[in-house]
Amino acid sequence: MSEFTDSHPGADGLFNWGRLPGYFENNHEGWLIRSGAGQLAGFAFVTCSGDGPHSMGDFFIMRRWRRRGFAMHVARALLSAHPGPWEIAFQSANSGAGALWRAVAEHVAPAEWHEETRPVPGKPHVPADVWLTFSVK
Repeated sequence: MSEFTDSHPGADGLFNWGRLPGYFENNHEGWLIRSGAGQLAGFAFVTCSGDGPHSMGDFFIMRRWRRRGFAMHVARALLSAHPGPWEIAFQSANSGAGALWRAVAEHVAPAEWHEETRPVPGKPHVPADVWLTFSVK
């Protein structure tokens, strides 16, 4: 995400772990995404909520697999695995993510999804995120 957030690795060459440790707690799932040939193609982290909306915490597809419909296929499969309300956030500067998630929302909830911007909690220096809300049947 450094392309969109102007973040940099530390002196050790590593980026901040961010939310990663939290995905090893209850109600979180981590997915390794593989191509049809079994090659590693990306990853996703999903927060599954019993009461409130599920959320896609992180979703990454390697550049080699982009613009082939692969990300749309994977996103729909992940959402379908967890019917019910969803919230998906992305940075407004990430036009590729915006195009993907708007298309996914329209596919799974035609004309029944909502978009809004929300500030990033605790990070007033970061541009607001775009949030999509919808329900998967």
